[in-house]
Parts: sequence; C-alpha cells; structure tokens
Amino acid sequence: MPIPPFDDRAVIAGQGTVGLEIAADCPQVGLVLVPVSGGGLISGIAAAVRACCPDAAVVGVEPALAADARESLHRGERVSWPAAEVQATVADALRVEQVGALPFAHIRALVADIVTVAEDEMLAAVRLLAHQARLVAEPGGAAAAAAWLYHREELPPAAVTVAVLSGGNIDPALLAATLAAD
Repeated sequence: MPIPPFDDRAVIAGQGTVGLEIAADCPQVGLVLVPVSGGGLISGIAAAVRACCPDAAVVGVEPALAADARESLHRGERVSWPAAEVQATVADALRVEQVGALPFAHIRALVADIVTVAEDEMLAAVRLLAHQARLVAEPGGAAAAAAWLYHREELPPAAVTVAVLSGGNIDPALLAATLAAD
C-alpha cells in the first residue's frame, strides 16, 4: 500500500518530531520558518511547536513561482496551480500544484502566514549556507533561510527565530553554478 507523501496523519505526526526537537532545544522560540510543499512538514511542525510553545508563530515559506499554499491560506480554500507554472521554480522539492487537504486544515488552524521568496533569494541562501555554515542545502530546503534573510519585514517579530533547513538533495551542477556565482 503506497504511503502518501504529505496528506496522511502518520506522515504529519512523523514530521512533527522536527517541531518537538525545536521546542526541546529552543523552548524560547518565537518564530519558526518552514518550507511548504504539500504541507505535511509544516503541519507536523506547527502542531508540535504550538502545543509546546503556544506563543510561537509558525510561518510557511514558498517560492513565488509555486505559491499555491499561500494563495490557499489567504483565500481560505485550497487552490490548485497549473503544473507548468510550478515547474518553473528552481526549488524542485517545493513543486506541488496543491497543498493536501489534511495539511491545509492544520495550516489554517496553526500557521500564522505563508510568505514567498524569489528564485535568486533561495540560491543566495544556498550560497550563504554553504560558505558560512558549511551546510549543503537544496533551494527548497534553503527557502526558510531566504525568508529570514530577505523578507524579515514580512515576518512576525520574535526574539528567537528558527529556520528549518529541510533538504540537501541539490543537483551537483546547480550547486557548483550557484557557488561560482559569488
């Protein structure tokens, strides 16, 4: 039996362990930034963080070229984007046409907002993470860091912020080109 990648209670609960780790390691967290694809990761993290740190805000981050979850949250209903549009983002891990039904219910209840980042901002975050933190991140995985770096004015104020770095599966040629763009 296939396991859905994000629209499943068990998957969301498993993703919630990230939120439990954030709350345990950083109980004073005020803001958690999470990349959004199908919604499983942000749903689990938001449920755990809000249960353990009820005053913390959880904000999703999507590429501007694949912002179906942001549009859905702002409209109050799930919106689907054409596959051809979402395929345009370099953040291949975030190329989902529509957020899942179960994750969307979590997002509506627990997520403060979803912001978008530009392609060049994600690539700049990949570069910065590699050069300064010695971490390899794919563009979608670096989206939360990009929001903190380039869209701080759109985020709720917080003394302590955590940006979830969610993946390092970047094509070696893209990584080399991104690092060489300095």
